[in-house]
Amino acid sequence: MTDLPDLDPLSFSPRPVRWQQLWQRSQEPIFLLNRRGRLIFVNQAWEQLTGLTADDVLGRKCRQHREFDHGSWEALAGALAPPPEVLEGRCVRARRLVTDPAGISRCWDVEFFPVTSGEGLLAILGKVTVAVAVEPPKGVPLPEELLALRDRVAQRFSLDLGSGPSRAQLRLNEQARLASRCDAPVWIQGEVGTGKRWLTRVIHFNGPTREKTLVILDGERLPPAVLAATLFGEVGWTRNPNLGTLYLHEPALWPRDIQARLAEWLPHRREGVRVVAGASQAPREMIESGRLAEELYARVAVLVIDLPPLRERRADLPELAAQFLERAQQGEEKPATGLSPEAEELLSRYSWPGNLPELLQVLAGAAERARGRAIDVADLPYALRQAVQLQDEPRPETPRSLPLEKILEQTERRLIELALRLARGNKSRAADLLRIHRPQLYHRLKALGIEAADE
Repeated sequence: MTDLPDLDPLSFSPRPVRWQQLWQRSQEPIFLLNRRGRLIFVNQAWEQLTGLTADDVLGRKCRQHREFDHGSWEALAGALAPPPEVLEGRCVRARRLVTDPAGISRCWDVEFFPVTSGEGLLAILGKVTVAVAVEPPKGVPLPEELLALRDRVAQRFSLDLGSGPSRAQLRLNEQARLASRCDAPVWIQGEVGTGKRWLTRVIHFNGPTREKTLVILDGERLPPAVLAATLFGEVGWTRNPNLGTLYLHEPALWPRDIQARLAEWLPHRREGVRVVAGASQAPREMIESGRLAEELYARVAVLVIDLPPLRERRADLPELAAQFLERAQQGEEKPATGLSPEAEELLSRYSWPGNLPELLQVLAGAAERARGRAIDVADLPYALRQAVQLQDEPRPETPRSLPLEKILEQTERRLIELALRLARGNKSRAADLLRIHRPQLYHRLKALGIEAADE
């Protein structure tokens, strides 16, 4: 980037400089915006994709338009407009709908890379990947605010988020990529709080049905009649052409007749509709207990993903903490952006029974208490610190036996000897202290072999 001293398109010399020559050779459509959002470079692949030449577009501004004709420059400019996060220095991938003058609509995955220096943002490099062809849009286009919101929501569920160095996380990333590329049904199993709904959103927003609707149904919370109408009624989701992904939360808790109807519908569902089910218990146990229809499980479990609990992903804690803090502290003037080494080590020793929601809650509270840019041990909840301390303490060795009669005899001997010392050997007074009669005390002294004389 050393050859970018001046990013004004009017100051470009006719002779290409080194970075222009490099990007011209790329087979991928590439464009460059200055900090004001004006096009200052497009390569030949970009010209072939759009049918426009560099002379036609250089110097023109790219921004979202509220009203435009599909196939017009305004539509193309909206597709190339960078989301707000890019202006803050973050790399973003956004899916944009573009219609060419021939009326053919396609989805573009546009990646934006900010070019920065010590003085701030210099330019924005963009790369276009043509995703899928779609039907031409109908009706009123979405407002600019909704378009930006949709892009931000999709970016939150990128396949790159939640990543970490552990083997469990690497395996999970590969499974998520495989599931997002096809519409095969997916069965996700894992403890409560391991991220089954989050993974469903990752699969949905990174797949070909991203522009369609993601429906999350918790059948346990809906009356059976309402659940049946929601799924199979005249306007139910199984009949809706806009359905992209249907998530079934804990299907073993649903009525058995609805489970049977879902099993019948799955082989005949419309092409492109993905079904995902999430369960917190082992499916074999639920099938044997009669709660889960075996036919439904067999038809949903084409791809099976096991979500590991957080205690098995300790190596991922620093990366997860950084991402959670970024989400929890957006908009703050001085957010805590990381963990001190001592806090990181303490969190890695905690067992995390609440999994990811507990981690998010702990970090959000600690960030509010933190005085600096890093969360320290003192900022973490007291209960968490105590739990780690208790689990680290060595446990007492379990005795091989507990002879009750011998333990009671030793306890009785100690109490009688203590009472005699306090009573200076006076057996009547010792009996009063022990709340027993004097003859009973004499009997126990003889039985225990305790010799005592009155003083």
